[in-house]
Amino acid sequence: MRKVNGIQTLLPLERAITVERDQLPIEQLKALLETLYLDQESYGYYTNSALRQAHSLVDTNPVMALSLINGMIGLPKELYDLFDQLIKPKSTKPLKVPTFISGDSKNQNIIDRIAQLEARRNQILATGPVAEQGVWIEYGKVSKRKFRQAYYRSNKPIFQSKLQAALLSGESGLVKRQYIGEENSKQVRAAGEAIARRNELDRITREIKMLEKNYE
Repeated sequence: MRKVNGIQTLLPLERAITVERDQLPIEQLKALLETLYLDQESYGYYTNSALRQAHSLVDTNPVMALSLINGMIGLPKELYDLFDQLIKPKSTKPLKVPTFISGDSKNQNIIDRIAQLEARRNQILATGPVAEQGVWIEYGKVSKRKFRQAYYRSNKPIFQSKLQAALLSGESGLVKRQYIGEENSKQVRAAGEAIARRNELDRITREIKMLEKNYE
């Protein structure tokens, strides 16, 4: 037994069967893959890897491509019915089609999914800085200028003020707004990426908490 893209398979990939192309709706399979690509943000790292592999196999080994998709997320009924007919043994000799299993229990599936999410979280943290919680970008016009300026904004004072008066006062010296730069500048693009990282990390945290609640 070996693992392929995080999924255990009972047979090695190189032993997958091949069939005549006219037995399979190749264009329908390609259309399915394109649809899955458009929605790939909904899937985890390992599922996306399997989808990419399936896409590369459509022309050379379409049954293997069907196997990958069916093993990870399932096939639409019309494709599954065809796939089921293709893999049914026509003799007593076992048909060499890899069989995928995603885990022997609900809890194992949860553990695997959390591991994927934690790996994704580490990848995000490695790509660059993360914006503060609850921060967004606000743009303001500049008098007699054609460009706009961008600022970090927050509902709470979290940014250190650069004004000397605020620093010398008895207050905390924190403000709700911080200048970033001109619109479309390198600094503003980096700020947008930092906020996107924060949003993605928040989404991952929510999903992990939901999975932990379902763990038995």
